[in-house]
Amino acid sequence: MKFGIGIIMVMFIAGTMQAQVIGGNGEGFSANFSEFDITALQQLAEEHPIAIRWPGGGDSKVAFPAINKPGLGMNIDSINKLYDDFRDGQGLIKVEALEKDLKKAEKDILAEESELMHLIRTSRVIPNFQVSYALNVLQGTPETNLLALQTLIDSGVHVIAVVAGNETFASYNYDWERYKKDFEPILKAIQKKYPDLPRLLCIAQDIDRKTHIKWNTQ
Repeated sequence: MKFGIGIIMVMFIAGTMQAQVIGGNGEGFSANFSEFDITALQQLAEEHPIAIRWPGGGDSKVAFPAINKPGLGMNIDSINKLYDDFRDGQGLIKVEALEKDLKKAEKDILAEESELMHLIRTSRVIPNFQVSYALNVLQGTPETNLLALQTLIDSGVHVIAVVAGNETFASYNYDWERYKKDFEPILKAIQKKYPDLPRLLCIAQDIDRKTHIKWNTQ
């Protein structure tokens, strides 16, 4: 099984340690997925739910998934605008990251089907399949994010939560207020339509780094 960067087990204590949910990062999910993986996940799901965060990793900030768009709906113009709007701490465009995402978009445009549709089909053949949906908060709107989310839910995909982006502290250069300005209208729209769906924010993972501490305590 190739998708994601690893398998994460969420553990709980009930006499002995057991895996409650098995999951991983869904970056490149459909591109690296095979029939063998479906069989393996079906076997795992007999005992525990299988969860992925999708779109995974950095894909979430450049994705506009929809049934009628190939791949994740990436757009070269929007990626160029993204890196112009979200520069580094010195005001410079992050050239290496920009070039990486532009190459990703060139492949995405040539995809044979929508990754949203692929995710829906996968969920229908794997019992206990769950999705933590990663929102596009940097460029997405309440409407674009809700469109993809509603498509998944209406298609029977078990969405267990939404997450406001991926490692957003880096994209926003630790400017929490700017992040808040972007995520608030999206999360409010989701709360209105799906009041029981958990809504999560991104925290920084290095609890000893000053910039991460600042981000996590604002």
